[in-house]
Amino acid sequence: MHNCPPELPWQRVINAKGKISPRRGAMQQRILLENEGVVFDDNDIVDLTTYGWPEDDSDHQLQLL
Repeated sequence: MHNCPPELPWQRVINAKGKISPRRGAMQQRILLENEGVVFDDNDIVDLTTYGWPEDDSDHQLQLL
């Protein structure tokens, strides 16, 4: 993610467990997500059924920036 273009919403990338991976910038990522309305539970986990990428999104096409 460090090498991604600045316009890519990097803060929306969380791990498969619904958590922010521990690294430099993790607190900033959480703040940005919370400012977007994302809710974390008491264990710092995001509900992926609410905020995760839909598995059946066959219309999605990867767009290169």
